[in-house]
Amino acid sequence: MKIKRYKELLGIIVPTSAHSFRHGFATYLAGQGANPAAIQILLGHESLQTTTRYVNASDKYAESTHKEFHPLKKLKS
Repeated sequence: MKIKRYKELLGIIVPTSAHSFRHGFATYLAGQGANPAAIQILLGHESLQTTTRYVNASDKYAESTHKEFHPLKKLKS
């Protein structure tokens, strides 16, 4: 009921639910490079496997991680 009320107050017209807020929160954290174990704790999941299925790391984070840790990084500088 609170989500519905605030959606109306803020004029949000896209479908919104508690689940979409949770998913958005977790996806944002993953995209910013948060540790999956930390996201697991914040979401209250018992299993890390549940969290990794729930949150897909962003392509942006994967690309920056690859560039940072790739062994040929020094040759490309």
